[in-house]
Amino acid sequence: MSRIFTDEELKNMGTLTLDKLKNAADKGDPETVKALADKMYGQAAYLHDGYMCWISGLLTWIYENYGVEKLEEAEIFAHTLEGKVAFKPVGELSFKEEVERHCDILKGHVFQQIEVSEDDEKVVVAVNPCGSGGRLIEMGAYEQGFAAVKEKCPITWGSGDLPIYCCHCPIMEIMGLDGGGDIRFVHPSIPNISGGARCEYLMYKNPEDIPEEYYARLGRKRPGRE
Repeated sequence: MSRIFTDEELKNMGTLTLDKLKNAADKGDPETVKALADKMYGQAAYLHDGYMCWISGLLTWIYENYGVEKLEEAEIFAHTLEGKVAFKPVGELSFKEEVERHCDILKGHVFQQIEVSEDDEKVVVAVNPCGSGGRLIEMGAYEQGFAAVKEKCPITWGSGDLPIYCCHCPIMEIMGLDGGGDIRFVHPSIPNISGGARCEYLMYKNPEDIPEEYYARLGRKRPGRE
């Protein structure tokens, strides 16, 4: 059978989009740079959404076959490994550095608009929609078989019916507290599968100003007040 691709086409398929973008920038070709930036973002979004659905499907299977306690155990196990490989501790950060780092990390989610505001007490980081849990809701994932965790328990912030992907938020808060730390930020509203794709992170300048309700819904107390 004759060849389908030319040598140039084969080389092009094997070249990273980022390398193509940098090359176009070096050549002073802004339109190609813009087109390649959009393409690269789309490539990242494709895998981002796939992994997001993959993990949510696995969590759904664990929850529906083994229950909420095993779901929590599985998430804690996974996040513990995650912290050893991908999200390693970065050391002590000032509050300003922590906010900047958090916003920078959130930009890794796709198609997520970020708004940041500040008052005397806290910084509010709002994403609309949330680029992961909220994005799944907007994609109609929970009409396709993904679970909402119905139990009113710490890993649903005591609310019940929490979209299964979103359970990692209370679980990571629990891990921080049980590991001897504190809550880094809190979520004032709780998402649900019928809407609520917007999400807010309240980052308090003084942890003592975090309302007690955010600890109580985790079944925990503020550190130092056991």
